[in-house]
Amino acid sequence: MKFKKLLGFVMLLTVAGVEADDCPMKIDPPAVVVKYGDPVSVNCTVFTEHVGMGWVAKQNPVPNQPGVQFLLWTVENLTVWDINPQCFANFKGVPQCLRKVSVTVYNTPDSVSIRSENHTGPLVEGYQYKLVCEVQNVAPVQNLTVKWYKGTEVVNITLHPGESKTPVNVSSTLLITPNRTDDGAQYKCVAELQLGSEREWSPPAVESEAFSITVHYSPVISKGGENVTMAQGEMVFLSCRVQGNPSPHVQWVSPSGNVNHSTVKNNSIAIKVSADSPGVYTCTASNHLGNATKIFSVTVNSPSSHSLTTTALPKDTPDSVSIRFENHTGPLVEGRQYRLVCEVQNVAPVQNLTVKWYKGTEVVNITLYPGESKTPVNVSSTLLITPNRTDDGAQYKCVAELQLGSEREWSPPAVESEALSFPVHYPPVISEGDKNVIVDQGSMVSLNCTVQGNPSPLFQWTSPSGNVDFLTPKKNNSIISADSSGVYTCSASNYLGSTTRTVSITVVKKDYTIFAVIPVAILFLLIAFILFLMKRKRQYGNYSVSKRHSEHTVNPNSIPMQCLISNGAHQSLQKSTADTEDQD
Repeated sequence: MKFKKLLGFVMLLTVAGVEADDCPMKIDPPAVVVKYGDPVSVNCTVFTEHVGMGWVAKQNPVPNQPGVQFLLWTVENLTVWDINPQCFANFKGVPQCLRKVSVTVYNTPDSVSIRSENHTGPLVEGYQYKLVCEVQNVAPVQNLTVKWYKGTEVVNITLHPGESKTPVNVSSTLLITPNRTDDGAQYKCVAELQLGSEREWSPPAVESEAFSITVHYSPVISKGGENVTMAQGEMVFLSCRVQGNPSPHVQWVSPSGNVNHSTVKNNSIAIKVSADSPGVYTCTASNHLGNATKIFSVTVNSPSSHSLTTTALPKDTPDSVSIRFENHTGPLVEGRQYRLVCEVQNVAPVQNLTVKWYKGTEVVNITLYPGESKTPVNVSSTLLITPNRTDDGAQYKCVAELQLGSEREWSPPAVESEALSFPVHYPPVISEGDKNVIVDQGSMVSLNCTVQGNPSPLFQWTSPSGNVDFLTPKKNNSIISADSSGVYTCSASNYLGSTTRTVSITVVKKDYTIFAVIPVAILFLLIAFILFLMKRKRQYGNYSVSKRHSEHTVNPNSIPMQCLISNGAHQSLQKSTADTEDQD
């Protein structure tokens, strides 16, 4: 029989050739991912008779072992990068059979760092720079992926093709052209070895420290308020709002050619209008990257024309600020979008107006108004909201502010709307609770159904028999008498939807047998105890002990017993005793 099996295997090899896939062997696992220096173990099993099996490997080879069906290749500390182990089996009269094991030896990077190539210090807006990510001592490089992050956003991915098995040093580059919005942005690179889809096959990623950039840019002066017409004797404020990095140096030049710098506060100046005040005022902001200029034209009305002028003061506060919903009244519905409108009446100059939206105490939106208007105008600001149930009762308001200077006395007080509060309607949600309840038959059970919803949902409980118990919104539980097992269903609904929760009740029948057995057992024991006492009394009776002196007594220590029975019985006993004495 053994000869036939071997002959069949020889014929199979003759037809198919000596291919690894035709070997009657199994490798477990067929592929291994192991870190350099870690242990590794692979099992080889041969399914047919053989004259020996073993392992060929550059580390810990196993010589030919006869008489075994499986053989383990084990290394406690793998230190060969191209290990390539093979399990072999020898058969009589046929070629040796080999099966390879796929072993990937890896090493996570010793370090990952990021730097700017050929540059130190701040970056300049509009110029191109190269960031370099250096990955040290990683293998295998063909499985390496380097990801570039700007903040939390992936901005570039670099792959490294090749066939190296030993560790190498590699780098990845990223070209950036920063602008002023990138000032303070943080970059980092992350090295990942993609060794397989299973989590245990991929080692943790190694990332660099964050690389923060500083961006320098030339000054920019905000537009608006360049032309001012005032009445003589009044105060005018000229604001030069500047952005730039490094912080620009700001200089004012008056019509006379100079400015008293003691009047300059936070890049703005205050001028008391007089006959000498009209003219052009120039604000110049500069840093090492450039400069920007803004010109203000101040005109003074004559006293005769002042009474006819309708030009508003630059710091006219709004007549009113109000808030409302656009095309909607009543409660809001969760998940739908609504538009809030803030209306600001009669404000100037509008280019200095800022409208801030508040939800509670939190600023949620800010609206600015570019333009060149000198006279009062009516403007509005809108805010889109999509409320959820946590917004029920939230209060919104809008606040109109004229930004005429950074000092408190230079800016008029803000004007705010009344708070707008609104209810939010949402469908019911039933809180989780016990799904299975075990009770004794006939017991009273309280089934609770805690629901959140607006408007208040209508509750009802449905029993297994189909009976319905309607509940009021304030009474969300039902007390039932548990007579039979089954599923009870709580339903809650309002006009926005409905939801249900089920409770499975298992009724356990009470066993009253024990309550009948216990009294019977107690009565039986009591009767048995009484009978025992009566039997004992009949057996021993009641006796009186006295000493009788007789010269015929054989044993002087004997004491006759006199039974304490009544009348004649006692006398007969005495007579019988006397007769006995006479016979003696």
